[in-house]
Amino acid sequence: MARYQNVFRSRKSRPLRTIKKKYLIVSEGCVTEPEYFAKIDKLTTDQIEVRCISSPGRSLSPCGILKRIEDLIREQTLFPSDEIWAVLDRDEWPIEQLGKLGGWGRKRRGRSIGMSNPKFEYWLLLHFEKPKKGLSANDCDAALQKYLPNYDKHVRTEICMDQVHQAIARAKAQDVPRCEFFPEQNGSTVYRLLERIFAGTVNADQSDGQPRSEERRVGKECRS
Repeated sequence: MARYQNVFRSRKSRPLRTIKKKYLIVSEGCVTEPEYFAKIDKLTTDQIEVRCISSPGRSLSPCGILKRIEDLIREQTLFPSDEIWAVLDRDEWPIEQLGKLGGWGRKRRGRSIGMSNPKFEYWLLLHFEKPKKGLSANDCDAALQKYLPNYDKHVRTEICMDQVHQAIARAKAQDVPRCEFFPEQNGSTVYRLLERIFAGTVNADQSDGQPRSEERRVGKECRS
């Protein structure tokens, strides 16, 4: 009888394991974006990991972002539930470079782009107010001084969930009709990334547990 009991015990189902879902972000900026997303990571649950990867000491062009994504795919073990995001400014980047980045974002599920017009500071400003129309890059910096005194690219204050919700709501209200790639006027699609981050957790039974295969030649499409 003991033999049968052992058999039954060996077939006992294991408890459901929760996978830590990764949001891997490759950003144009090397200071503001990594500091901001480090603070966002602190607001998530234990089932979520938010990590921003940049190029230390320099900003990345759209093609540089693609190359860094290629390196990331080669270096990391990615699962089907994981997401890779490119976060950058509209700036004055040539449409042809932005188009190649947009093509990358449309190729596969779990790959997306968050872009701010004119720059990432506009997304930060949305955490505090509904900005007036027609802001330039310098206007965004000046407006942030009211909330982040002596702002110098570093995000030294903590971000709370209420501010994140306000930023999402304000950016979403501006994104009508919903833009396919980047806002033509002042706006930010980074809110779509934050919506995803705080959408919930992923269970192990929603994944086959195998790493996701990705193209190894993403960055070959253009040169940084």
